[in-house]
Amino acid sequence: MKLNVKINGLEKYIKQHPTRRDFSIVNVISMDQPSQRGEKFEAFVNRVNILHKKYGVKKLTVVLTDSLQKHYVGLNPKLANLDVKKLACKKGTDWLIQNNEFLSYLDLKINIEVWHWDKLVSRDDFKEALMQVEEFYKKEADFQEIVNRLSSEYAKKLSERRKNWKNPPDYTACFEAARNYLLEESAIWGPLLNLGFNFITYPGRKNEAVDYTYNKLSQSTHKYLPWLRYSFEKKCASLSLIHNTLIDHAKSIGNLSFSSFFSKVSSDCLPEDLELLELEKAYQYKRFSL
Repeated sequence: MKLNVKINGLEKYIKQHPTRRDFSIVNVISMDQPSQRGEKFEAFVNRVNILHKKYGVKKLTVVLTDSLQKHYVGLNPKLANLDVKKLACKKGTDWLIQNNEFLSYLDLKINIEVWHWDKLVSRDDFKEALMQVEEFYKKEADFQEIVNRLSSEYAKKLSERRKNWKNPPDYTACFEAARNYLLEESAIWGPLLNLGFNFITYPGRKNEAVDYTYNKLSQSTHKYLPWLRYSFEKKCASLSLIHNTLIDHAKSIGNLSFSSFFSKVSSDCLPEDLELLELEKAYQYKRFSL
């Protein structure tokens, strides 16, 4: 059985833009999500190659969620600020190490860029969007309700996962971490609406906060970026496009030019899992044990 990716809404998008070719696609990576690593990320790469063969793909931009996770990593009281940043960024580095082989399967004609969150945050359009998002939170009751409700849900999960720590963070600290994460994440549209992508792909829906800020910012700028959710299905298949003669397996990820950009849009789940906790524990033990 072969794992295939279906990009929902792609056929409708192509019908709406029948002459459009050589797509520029952005895939936002929630690094702890099983649907965005390993076999499933390989299936996504395979789908991009098929799309390129049929319509042309000019560029695939992979956006990693690394330093954004500083809000959750920082709940560990034993970590200094620099340690928090290192742990968050290590998530992006580890994802690349584990999945760079699959990126190397992309057709040689497709330009690949890997962005990191820090570079995104440094952009003026991100800074401006973040200020707007913070104003929405202060002044618009609907957005405040969405952010507070989601932050409360995430805070309960964060508290539960850390309840066995020697000095676990309280609910208030978890709520503030989740709220700050959501507000920063929701400013993603500042850069994404300006960078010339044809559509964004992600194996999930936008969360309500990200959806709210997309609607506000896209309407104010008259710029739009379709969100095409992709899903997985298993089918009996012959030779995978990934392994046919069109693909040069000798293409090394080390030879690709990565712009040090940014990372991530949201998932339906809390964008952190037990793997991150294990990473924190291992780092904590290495640094603080006698």
